[in-house]
Amino acid sequence: MRRIYICAPYAGDVEANKAKARIYAWHVLLEGMNPFVPHLYYDNFMVESEEREKIMELCLDELVRCDEVWQCSETVSDGMRNELRHAYQWGIPIIEMWRVFK
Repeated sequence: MRRIYICAPYAGDVEANKAKARIYAWHVLLEGMNPFVPHLYYDNFMVESEEREKIMELCLDELVRCDEVWQCSETVSDGMRNELRHAYQWGIPIIEMWRVFK
């Protein structure tokens, strides 16, 4: 099963961004693929404001295990920029899903 990394904003309105991430994950599932959504995983046991660097390290470690990265926002945060750069360096396709989710 293909694994899809959801790349989307987290900071700012965290609850709204997590709600959007759930929708993105649902779309991945509907396509018959397995979503990896950092927003909905690390948030359960880590504190982003205190452990941001470690969370980003873990995200990038998971990202390289994915078949594609779905960029779900036209606006790119610093964290997203880091994820997208990492995907590009590893040759992982980046799909601009923000065009679909507008």
